[in-house]
Amino acid sequence: ADTAVTAGTYGSATQSPQITVDAQGRITSVSNQTISGGGGGGGSASVGQFSSTDTTTDINTSTPAIIPFNTTDSITDTSNYSLSSGAVTVSDAGTYVISAMISYSGSVTRGNPTAQIFINGNAQDFVGYSGYLRNSSGHDEASNYVQAYFDLSANDVVTIRSSAAAGTGTITLISGDSVLSISKVVASGGGGG
Repeated sequence: ADTAVTAGTYGSATQSPQITVDAQGRITSVSNQTISGGGGGGGSASVGQFSSTDTTTDINTSTPAIIPFNTTDSITDTSNYSLSSGAVTVSDAGTYVISAMISYSGSVTRGNPTAQIFINGNAQDFVGYSGYLRNSSGHDEASNYVQAYFDLSANDVVTIRSSAAAGTGTITLISGDSVLSISKVVASGGGGG
């Protein structure tokens, strides 16, 4: 028996066929539906990279101090990232990888300032503890690293903060050797593919 379906090709790169089948297994209707959202990630990746020339801020304090990133590197997508007082505001929602490496020096025996990711002023559960200043035999420089993935909303603010995990005393950054990189890897609503 004939159906009301018109012979032809349905679907395209932007439309998917929606098919209705009756109890006898016959196709009774077909229509094109626009494909939206989801898919293989959608949107485009973007990178924000920031460094610090600061050499005076003590990063070995009892309460977390904002690492004073103060230079926007040339590879930064300035349409998505803005830097102000060490804080980076992300314009686009999506999944991001946040990476930071802080390099520091000081005359503190057993100094170990942390590196921790904060979003909108809230500490996240990712802390770098790998650096250690021995302050003996010329060992007065070290670095610390932290990295994690986050789903960020538009206008979220990212900071890296540091506090003393061991050894008290002043520890400061080494000019130009600390970097914060934020990369969008999946656009908001992208999902898997």
